[in-house]
Amino acid sequence: MRRRHGKAADVLDGLEREHERGDKELAAVRKSLKVYARDGAAAFDQFKAAALTFSDFQSRHAMKEETQILPLAEEHLTDEDWAAIDAAFSDHNDPLFGDKAKAEFTKLFGKIVELAPAP
Repeated sequence: MRRRHGKAADVLDGLEREHERGDKELAAVRKSLKVYARDGAAAFDQFKAAALTFSDFQSRHAMKEETQILPLAEEHLTDEDWAAIDAAFSDHNDPLFGDKAKAEFTKLFGKIVELAPAP
């Protein structure tokens, strides 16, 4: 995208910074989950806040990708560009959406369900 459309660089730079921030946000959720598992109900609000912050952050980030980058990509990338992107994704186990991440999410979701108070 940087080579195909000059205006994309600023948006891509911002998204890259957000990816770094996302790692920190996820670490905060994991840390608060461990505290919640150890301390129980007294730590629930902290865990809930961290999880909601992370969820909101990820939603805003995905919206930027969908509304700002994807339209530029659809307009400016070539068939060869898309083929290279497809190959990269099929050959790479994405750290956020790959099989390992899905298994970890399933495990964490199960823990959250076990720890969550009854409705």
